[in-house]
Amino acid sequence: MNTRYLKEKGRKFQQKIRDMIIEEFNFPESDVRSCSMGAPGVDIQLSKIAKEKFPFSVECKNVKKLSPLSEYYKQSVSNCVDETMPVLISNMPDGHSLVTMSVEDFFFLAKKFSEK
Repeated sequence: MNTRYLKEKGRKFQQKIRDMIIEEFNFPESDVRSCSMGAPGVDIQLSKIAKEKFPFSVECKNVKKLSPLSEYYKQSVSNCVDETMPVLISNMPDGHSLVTMSVEDFFFLAKKFSEK
């Protein structure tokens, strides 16, 4: 597969995640932006208002295998912005998407959810 095809596949997945965030949290499109492929930093940029409701720095991967999962997650950690938690969202070949985050962040969210 050529690089152009792979970048387009990644861009479409990234835009799908952006659209899901906008829809699920009812954000205006201007508050959630999909970054260009190869740009440094997070894949999905959020406005300050969006970060308050969706406190995550999102790294998107549309790959056949997650064999270097730790490397992909390290990238999400290194690109994490202030006041957010790093998450890796991966699209699997069967069409399912998975979220990878630290166990500490998972339990933090689970505790917040259970307190409501």
